[in-house]
Amino acid sequence: MRFQIIVTPSTVGETHTDAPYGALYIAASLIEQKHDVRIENYDIEKFDYADLFRRIKEYKPDVIGISGVIVMSYKFVKDVSLYIKKEFPNIKIIVGGGVGSAAELLLRNSGVDVIVVGEGDLTIKELAERIASGRSYHDIDGIAFKEDDAVIKTPPRVPIRDLDVLNYPAFDSINISEYFIDIKATITGLRHYKNPDVRLFEPKRSKKMLRILLSRGCISKCAFCYRPTPGFRHFSFDYIFDYIEHLMDKFNINIFSFGDECFAPNKAWNWKFLEELHKRKLDIMFQIMGMRVDVVDYDILRAFKEAGCFIIFYGFESGSQKMLDIMEKKVTVEQNLETARLTKRTGIYTSPNFLFGMPGETTKTVCETIDFLKRLNYGPYWHQYVYALAVPGTPLYNYAKLTGLIQDENKYLEKLFYTSAQNLINTDAFINFTSEPYETVKNWPKLLDDELLKYYHKNKIIYFIHKYLKPNYLFYSLRRFGVRKTLKDIWNYILKKAQKTKYVLIPIAQESTFERNRYTDLVRKFINGNNERLNLRQIIKRIEDDNRAIIERKIQV
Repeated sequence: MRFQIIVTPSTVGETHTDAPYGALYIAASLIEQKHDVRIENYDIEKFDYADLFRRIKEYKPDVIGISGVIVMSYKFVKDVSLYIKKEFPNIKIIVGGGVGSAAELLLRNSGVDVIVVGEGDLTIKELAERIASGRSYHDIDGIAFKEDDAVIKTPPRVPIRDLDVLNYPAFDSINISEYFIDIKATITGLRHYKNPDVRLFEPKRSKKMLRILLSRGCISKCAFCYRPTPGFRHFSFDYIFDYIEHLMDKFNINIFSFGDECFAPNKAWNWKFLEELHKRKLDIMFQIMGMRVDVVDYDILRAFKEAGCFIIFYGFESGSQKMLDIMEKKVTVEQNLETARLTKRTGIYTSPNFLFGMPGETTKTVCETIDFLKRLNYGPYWHQYVYALAVPGTPLYNYAKLTGLIQDENKYLEKLFYTSAQNLINTDAFINFTSEPYETVKNWPKLLDDELLKYYHKNKIIYFIHKYLKPNYLFYSLRRFGVRKTLKDIWNYILKKAQKTKYVLIPIAQESTFERNRYTDLVRKFINGNNERLNLRQIIKRIEDDNRAIIERKIQV
């Protein structure tokens, strides 16, 4: 059969930073079955519907697959499937990826025939056999499909235990060079990375970096994160390093970005990875995009540095223990602090990432995050943040539905296509999960910036010397940015005066609508007014129990 796979964009005008590995693994599975596969990479090409229809008419597929990497592509999948079904009613449309978290909703509002929920590597093979033979797929685990007016969901598919059975992604199906990352631009963009690893500038070093995945799943169960498949699995070390050597030979690269959400499940795995890397004698540099703070220590970090690691990112999320507990991070503020300090001490770059606006967040908890940053002593601008986003299949989304913050799921998911994590607060897709008014929540980043500026500029001379006049900092600034830009930065710093904070706390009483007041009362009762250290799942359970008790009392009356 002929399969035509469409790689969706994440949101309007944006491109994924990762290669479309979901589509590439699916393509590899189908190619193994001797099917013809063609990938239409809308993520890169940004073609219009007319061009898409032309490509479909030209290729004449039996099945169209849509790789909805994240749920923010819901509207695109919905719209394009309706257009395809109208023009090509006999072609089966299968959807997979993160958008599968909204399977029932998508099936009822789109032209999609089947949705693969969770891993699709083996599922797509079974679906291909049934479609070719015209047989029913009721007994295929891990799918949802329409039958007349009903939506049928089959039992979840058991996760693939041995990931080594999978072929390498079908890189030849796309122009993978579009996803190569310019390493110089990456390093230059990290303005606080004052002492980058000199090995990155060696003549033998590739100028590009490729992000790859070495595992599936995560050992964490964060309340804001979607987990389509339970558990955590790694490819074997033989597979991992054979794969890396294959990519080095195929694409002539020696810098990698390990994009796993959870790079290592424990310290022992980290040591084993380093041991195997040393045995292979691979001359690579790499960054780790997702590491837990409780699976590293100083010796591990120092060994990573020696092995070629130049960046590690951790999901700190908050400097408030209350918020970490609600998110179910299962770490402490002190663990976050210690790991950040040790990482910087070894010379590996890291930058604190925070999540604002989860249920229970207040100005007080934000101030605790500010205090965390002051204790780190990284500098006034060395941090990033995003606001909490409710994604189907997560406790946060369930909480939003339970409390009435999401009432029309279809409209809400459509809105996500026009936003991103970076500008969420300024769109009508933003949900205020806190008991604070919107203006207060929107001003939290300004409060953070103002407080850090005041803190670091209280002795401008010392800070100036620390930032610009240390020989190694000045040397690398000149090397990376040139004389003109370095002198301009120094001059701007001399002229710039610490800004006085203009942050004003807006009283909750200014929130006037009945629904908002009702929600505020709920947060006060079950979150802010509760001294127990509850996570969001436990909070949801308390609210559900309370609602049942109210209903039972009404029935009795």
